[in-house]
Amino acid sequence: GGNDALLKGLRHCTTLKTLDLPHLRVGEEGSRALIELLLNCSLLEVVNLRVSNVGGYGLEGQLVAALRHCRSLRSLELSHCGLAEMGGLFREVLAKCPNLQHL
Repeated sequence: GGNDALLKGLRHCTTLKTLDLPHLRVGEEGSRALIELLLNCSLLEVVNLRVSNVGGYGLEGQLVAALRHCRSLRSLELSHCGLAEMGGLFREVLAKCPNLQHL
């Protein structure tokens, strides 16, 4: 769909600092593009994906692991997006994001 295409385009924006996409609805292709975006955008400071379906398609672990590459992250909003059971991986992300101020 349209959101999948949007994320596929954004995955190459390596200087992106804010990803503010609440209520995002994506398919498996969009979820994979989001993972690639997170891996490529080490300058991201704000990620807001609350109330989205990015936690589907069996890619939850890869998605959370990709957040480790966002070392400039200051704000992370992932409420109600199907990632609540990933607590152990979130601890690892927090350890890699020393600038995180809002969770």
